[in-house]
Amino acid sequence: MPLIENKYRTLKDHTAIEGISLGGLISVYAMCRYPHIFKNMVGLSSAFFRNQEEIEKLIQDTDIGLSLIESIYLDCETSEAKDEDIINKEFTASNRTVYEILKKKIPHARFEIINYFPF
Repeated sequence: MPLIENKYRTLKDHTAIEGISLGGLISVYAMCRYPHIFKNMVGLSSAFFRNQEEIEKLIQDTDIGLSLIESIYLDCETSEAKDEDIINKEFTASNRTVYEILKKKIPHARFEIINYFPF
C-alpha cells in the first residue's frame, strides 16, 4: 500500500480489497491482518474450503481490528462446480460458514447466493 499511495492518488480512508476464488480467501486474510488498511472487502465465489479451518480460526481470533471494517460482501453461485451437486453444496456451505462468523463481528456484512440456471 505505501508504494501505491506514493505513486497514485488514493483516498486512504476509503480502501478496499476484492478477490475471486482463492483471491477471495486471501482478501479475507488481508482484511483480518490489516484492517487498518483494508476497510472494505469483497469476495466473489471465494474458495475458503482450501483453508477452511485456518480462515475460520483467523476470523475468530481477530477481535479488535475487525471493528475498523466498514463493509463486507461475499457471494457464491449454486453451481460453482457445474453438475457436481455435492461439491456445490459444500462450496456454498463453506462460504455461508465464513459469512456467519464474520457477521457476528461486522454488522455490515452481506452474503448472496446466486442461483444459476443454465440455458
